[in-house]
Amino acid sequence: QMTLIISIALLGFFNPASQPLMIALLAGSVAFISASPDIVLDAYSTEYLAPEERGAGAGVWIMGYRIAILTSGAVALILSDHLSWQTVYIIMGGVMTRRPGAIEILLFVVLYKIGDVAASQMTTPYILKHIGFSRTELGTIFKGFGMAAAIAGSLMGGALMTRWSLKRSLFIFGVLQGISIMVFVLLEFTGRQIWALSLVIGVENFCGGLGTAAYTALLMSLCNTRFTATQYALLSSLMAVSRYITGAPTGYLVEAFGWIPFFTICTLLALPGLFLLVRYDHWAVEDGR
Repeated sequence: QMTLIISIALLGFFNPASQPLMIALLAGSVAFISASPDIVLDAYSTEYLAPEERGAGAGVWIMGYRIAILTSGAVALILSDHLSWQTVYIIMGGVMTRRPGAIEILLFVVLYKIGDVAASQMTTPYILKHIGFSRTELGTIFKGFGMAAAIAGSLMGGALMTRWSLKRSLFIFGVLQGISIMVFVLLEFTGRQIWALSLVIGVENFCGGLGTAAYTALLMSLCNTRFTATQYALLSSLMAVSRYITGAPTGYLVEAFGWIPFFTICTLLALPGLFLLVRYDHWAVEDGR
């Protein structure tokens, strides 16, 4: 499946008129690789279906095949009138994804902690430059007390998850994780007070630890046990995408709106991930399928 996705997507990046050899190689690759799924699915349907079910099974198989032809033919041509061929072939490759709800799952992995990540991009300049704490004060509290709070949150999250379902844990911890971002606004009213900084760092890291515990459990549940290392590495690396997405805009948001609206926006960024949990049961993640 992965080699098919790559081969199909790459077709859009070469010109048939000027690079016919690359087109021929990629087209040959798609034809060669796609033979394996055909053989496997034929063998699976033959083995799985009872004799009296094979007629209906063949009908479903043909229906799926015809829908695929329609998608790769008519739909691709229609899209090419509105999008570049590169984009069309990437979309065609993307429809080869491996499981139901895969796009939703990947979006959730990226979005679940995006508000927390966005806020963390600017917490150091906020505390040092805007509020006026020293680097020693920030380093001592953030790296010391904050680390302890994050560990406590992770342990508490793990303990609560022995009683709660993963879906419930993700929702409750996600809400707390989002709300905890607004605690930074307290410093706007207290100013340079060590107790206030300790409270803010403690609450934010504790709630972040809760969210991380549920997030990590989700990634583990998504992995097929035969490919655990590869799939977990790929899924966890997607979290880094949120850092790149939020890296540049955060500074502009602060400059344009100020600190309180910025932290409010970061809190609201938690909502898309929480809304995606409505589709959680569709992902079938509890048994790691």
